[in-house]
Amino acid sequence: MRSPIAVTADPQTKVYGNADPALTYKTTSGSLVSGDAYSGSLTRAGGETVAGSPYAITQGTLTAGGNYNITYVPANLTITKAPLTVNGANASKLLNAPNPAFTGTITGIRFSDNISATYSTSATQTSPAGTYPINATLVDPDGKLPNYTVTINPGTLTISYRWDGFLQPINDTAHTQATMSVFKAGSTVPVKFQLKDANGNVVQAASVPLWVTPVKIGTMSQTVDEQVYTDPPTSGQTFRWDGSQYIYNWQSPKDAGSLYRICAKFDDGQTQCVNLGLK
Repeated sequence: MRSPIAVTADPQTKVYGNADPALTYKTTSGSLVSGDAYSGSLTRAGGETVAGSPYAITQGTLTAGGNYNITYVPANLTITKAPLTVNGANASKLLNAPNPAFTGTITGIRFSDNISATYSTSATQTSPAGTYPINATLVDPDGKLPNYTVTINPGTLTISYRWDGFLQPINDTAHTQATMSVFKAGSTVPVKFQLKDANGNVVQAASVPLWVTPVKIGTMSQTVDEQVYTDPPTSGQTFRWDGSQYIYNWQSPKDAGSLYRICAKFDDGQTQCVNLGLK
């Protein structure tokens, strides 16, 4: 007479796209005689989608031999969603330039699923300077996205002004600062610049550029090589638009022999700086 024995399958879980875990089981009623052993293995219903799960784990070929009558208690294999991350690549352009081609990366695709993305932004060629999100839209012709938990990280499009350097009387040729301007300590220093678009046209910023408080960064021994200016100094922390350029008349300190760094901050996120000396 065959001995009764109960075998219960263990519930299993896996992430979409991963290999199946081992299909294990345990004896839950009765026992094998010493020296006897199980052979064969459990199997499961076919399928690899989250929507199709759970999949039944069946007895398969599992047996304890002819001396036993197995009562099999089934369980299920559950497939959970895999993480899928889309990262939009950052991009930049000058004001009034055409938008560049937008790109990005997708990580986490399983089974070579045919999933791709398109990237777009609300900014147009004529949008003001500033930052704009680059959004991703997933393309899924085979309907595989239900198997994923999707995270989309937008990129950023930065639209900037063209910057050609500070204007005279400050030397800032091609930003090399090879020839530094030295002004008389205590005099007014006219700080001037223009903002331009991609076509070289002078433009006025949507928000007035900010004057950044100058910082002393060292000492110098050069002699004065710029004209002494007596223009009334500018008060406040913003540049003035005179119709063709921005200007801030800095009242320099009576700090002869010092090297200062002066900066202007724009609404496109740029901060441009130049060094000058006081003597």
